[in-house]
Amino acid sequence: MIKLEIPKGWTAFYDPKTNKVFGLSEFKNGGKADTALTLISKETKEEVLAELAKLGLTYTEPKK
Repeated sequence: MIKLEIPKGWTAFYDPKTNKVFGLSEFKNGGKADTALTLISKETKEEVLAELAKLGLTYTEPKK
């Protein structure tokens, strides 16, 4: 596990070995994480989704 600081904004959590995106969340005040996943953080959700697309990753919103 790696201790990470999560900046204010939107963050996606993914596994670079499997290319699976596990979640996408807004952190209004930032945060901290102990994780083995890779994080992509940007100011907006759209920027995170664009970065995921550049990496060939797809995020599927959970069904309500």
